[in-house]
Amino acid sequence: MAIFFFFIAVFIFVIMLLTFMSTLKPKDNLWFGVSLPGFALEDERLRELQISTGKMYKKYGFLLILFLIPILCLSSYISLSLIFFYVWTCAMVLLLRIPFIKAHRAATQLKRENEWFVGEKRMVRIDTKLSLLKKKMSLSLYWYIIPALIAALSFTIPVRREVLKFFEWLVAQH
Repeated sequence: MAIFFFFIAVFIFVIMLLTFMSTLKPKDNLWFGVSLPGFALEDERLRELQISTGKMYKKYGFLLILFLIPILCLSSYISLSLIFFYVWTCAMVLLLRIPFIKAHRAATQLKRENEWFVGEKRMVRIDTKLSLLKKKMSLSLYWYIIPALIAALSFTIPVRREVLKFFEWLVAQH
């Protein structure tokens, strides 16, 4: 069973890695989740960011495959191999996001520094009175206590009945 989990994990890993590696190439002026004008795509700093992000993906990918190998030792323990599989999958999803998030933040920083905005800039203004009125209209958290108590009560009634039935059965057995 552990071999089955191993191959499923490798399959999921390959799909996730290919998905994240696809962000290394610009597509329709979108690079690392940041929209950039056409002339900015030729910037050397973005190329360096692309190379360093690719190296991080390879490093994290190697570590994830290395950390997956112990699942093969758990072949006689199905529950432990399943738990290991879930923990490894969560770690994989979290680790493979790190290079993308770093690259996205760096690309956004470069976009702001060089003012590489696509289209015209727009100024957004908010009426302060309207903003203050909106804050006054929000419900207090105390209004949520009543529905929470009703929901909790609906869970406790059947549990009490089942516990009483269990104790009645237990007494009847002795």
